[in-house]
Amino acid sequence: MTVGWVVAMPLALLFGMLACLEAGSRLALRAAAGDQPEGARAGLAAIEGAIFALCGLLLAFAFSGAASRFDLRRALVLSEANALGTAWLRVDLLPETAHPGVRDHLRRYVDARLVAYEERHQGHGELAELLQAANAPRAALWSASVEATRGGGPGPALFLQALNEAFDVADSRLAVTSFHPPVMVYVLLVGMGCLAALVAGWGLGASRSTRFHRVVFAGAVSCVVYVTMDLELPRSGLVRVDATDGLLRNLRASWR
Repeated sequence: MTVGWVVAMPLALLFGMLACLEAGSRLALRAAAGDQPEGARAGLAAIEGAIFALCGLLLAFAFSGAASRFDLRRALVLSEANALGTAWLRVDLLPETAHPGVRDHLRRYVDARLVAYEERHQGHGELAELLQAANAPRAALWSASVEATRGGGPGPALFLQALNEAFDVADSRLAVTSFHPPVMVYVLLVGMGCLAALVAGWGLGASRSTRFHRVVFAGAVSCVVYVTMDLELPRSGLVRVDATDGLLRNLRASWR
């Protein structure tokens, strides 16, 4: 998923719903002008209600899933900061001669990750490319850490455990950036939105409602879809996790 999708899909939904509202209104007016047998609309309210309920349910599930993944990404930032902070403290468990070198490698590694995450990117692919710059400091950090722990003992083992946990969380952060619903889910949302608009247009056409109500209805649904999709790209859209990145920045600032 890219920023282009996040903008294009809600816009397509907005104009599609407006067109369906107009089409439904004209169909209702045409039907009202013709001869209809008595009771022709009996039971239509139940069908309309079912369509609106299904559309609302899909929107609710899509938004809930996007919000959960957004919270997961923020939680992983906290987990990485905690793991790196623990590794920094456990450097004291290594031989004293290794402290300056290992801590210098830790600083470089965190600096490289901060640079990658602070750059604006268009999706998982670009973020993965930016994080490649952190691979060299990561490999150097691991090599220096292994060299410093060759003497063995519980202290060095605890340091390597914390460092390994920080690497695992970093890999998880990269992995979850590609955790998105299939495109078909958003296509279904657009389709159900247009179907609900067609049904709503039928009801509004009979009452000759103003265009204001149609724009409000289509705009509200489109805004919900936009925010839902925007949550899936927390480093490119309006809803971002930049504030949570402050945990890593503050941690790095404390490493003097």
